[in-house]
Amino acid sequence: MISLFGETDEDLLALEILLFKLCSTEDESNLCFNHLYKYERNQRCTILMIAILKHRANLVRMLLSKFRKSIDLEMKGSVRCRSSLHHEMSALCAAICAGNLDLIKLLIEHGADVHTVSDYDTTPLHVATILCRFDIVQYLVEEAHADVHRTNKRNVTCLNMAGILGHLQLIEYFFKQPGTDINHQTNGGQTTLHYAVIMNRIDAIKLLLSYNARIDIQNDEMMTPLEIAAVDLREEIVNYSLNVEDMVRVRDKIDILELLGASLLCARHEFQHYDRGYQYLMQAMILRMSNGIEKTPNKPISVYKNHVECLSIAELESIRYNNDGLRLEALLICERLLSSKNNMELVDCIQRESWLCYSNSEYERGIDLSLRGLQFSIINDHMNINNRNRMFYISQVTRDIGEVYLEILSFGNVFIPTRRFLECFQLSIDRFRRLYRKLLAAPEKVMQIAHNYYMNSILFLIYVSTKICFTSNEQEQLCRLIQWINRLNIFTKFDRSTLLHLFCHPHFSLKISQTEISFLCADAVKLLIECDFDVNAVDINGNTPLHILFRNISDTQLTIAETILDIFLRTNRFHPDYVNKQGKTLLDCTANSQLIELFKRKVVLSLKCQCALRLNQMKINHESYLSRNLIEFVRKHK
Repeated sequence: MISLFGETDEDLLALEILLFKLCSTEDESNLCFNHLYKYERNQRCTILMIAILKHRANLVRMLLSKFRKSIDLEMKGSVRCRSSLHHEMSALCAAICAGNLDLIKLLIEHGADVHTVSDYDTTPLHVATILCRFDIVQYLVEEAHADVHRTNKRNVTCLNMAGILGHLQLIEYFFKQPGTDINHQTNGGQTTLHYAVIMNRIDAIKLLLSYNARIDIQNDEMMTPLEIAAVDLREEIVNYSLNVEDMVRVRDKIDILELLGASLLCARHEFQHYDRGYQYLMQAMILRMSNGIEKTPNKPISVYKNHVECLSIAELESIRYNNDGLRLEALLICERLLSSKNNMELVDCIQRESWLCYSNSEYERGIDLSLRGLQFSIINDHMNINNRNRMFYISQVTRDIGEVYLEILSFGNVFIPTRRFLECFQLSIDRFRRLYRKLLAAPEKVMQIAHNYYMNSILFLIYVSTKICFTSNEQEQLCRLIQWINRLNIFTKFDRSTLLHLFCHPHFSLKISQTEISFLCADAVKLLIECDFDVNAVDINGNTPLHILFRNISDTQLTIAETILDIFLRTNRFHPDYVNKQGKTLLDCTANSQLIELFKRKVVLSLKCQCALRLNQMKINHESYLSRNLIEFVRKHK
């Protein structure tokens, strides 16, 4: 409707007359002015908010002057700010998003609440800060008396936001406000200096340091701003900070230089730099020697080829042109400096070294490194930081190990040490189990992602386990591990398939080392069923594992299909006449005549199944007489 009228006096008068006719009662006024309309790019706005976003200043003035009593200025809608959709936003927030200071002043003059909050507890001042509008910020603080210390849901202040954005004028302005704490920490323990370092805002860092922002405060990951700069390879930040007189203690300078050098040596290939990494290590060593600060030698560790950290300048010089030696030195430094931290830097360094081993066919050492990374993935059960990243890491390492074993198997006639394999299986499940407890309180979406990550990884180890000969004791140990997986009731995110569904899927295969490996595996199916997996489990479409098998089977796979069918039939829990959500039985899902004949020859329905079928066929009213479980059982036989 707004778009039909222009900004001329005649247009506005015509719109005013029309609105008066449409809004003759209070209910009609509410419906007109305080209703959220769909607006472009998924925004939901009132008429006033739409006029603001369209920069229709005269229309806004007319609405506020003629219909103010009918308009709820605190009506909340959804408005885009910097391309992101923000919810529970008022008309004042919309005006700030539009960047129109005149309309902001007009709204506040008509009573708009300057301390209103969005669904994320974001105030109008926060929005102006995010948009780097110093003029609007200044007006809100000095004329509208907005609270500069108000925080959002993550306890982030305007000063924190200015640090993230690196806006020097805003940083200076907020710092000079009475009561400002330049070292205020958000819910993650981050200070403004932490944010400036993370975002690589070097000028903002210099300004904050000139205001005596503390450089030694740890966030919840137990990382200081300088440590973050070192692991993120922010060389300019590190060099500037270490050269500020009396800011960093000598011992801390040594640690930061070592951490920066080690991070450069352990970085991803595109960021890895041996020469600069060595130079920082040498700077640290010279500083150490000149100040008499000795390094405590580490115990030799086999996974690091029993390398011992260099204790002198001469020892460090001896490995200058030995890339393997420099990486080992760097890994040991990372363990010494990062093993007590809550971040992911150490395990990422170890994982990159394991990948290098795998690419060079050093499988045993690569697996050793993967296990080392898993050990450090959860240092203690009280850690509650980066849980999603840790879950992804545990899943990724589990998959790495599984793919390596599959690659080894592809060589043919090879022996896989059973104790070593079970150690990998045990540690993977132990780490997942410990992290799983923390995720129980997480939103369902996070749990689904966690399930999906791990399930698509652990199936590799389950598949490999069917190709290994275990002793009876080892087989029992394997079954206990798989039973624990079963108790988690994990499934894929998109269609809620279980592990049993995946191992019954004829088209589920992967290419490992130029060899196509099919995960349609009768031995894996047998193992899972022996470990109490539900043979009648259904996916999001109501398909049992055998529905998946029958629907996708090819003539060349009939032999394995018969073997899997026999495995299912040997259990006393399998119901071959279950129907999916489309009302289809196993036979309805296949057009393969040989498979249909095979099924009819082998399958004999139990008395319980026959009774359920008869109840449905005769349309007997049974729901008043049977338990809930039996009613559901009968339903699945329709």
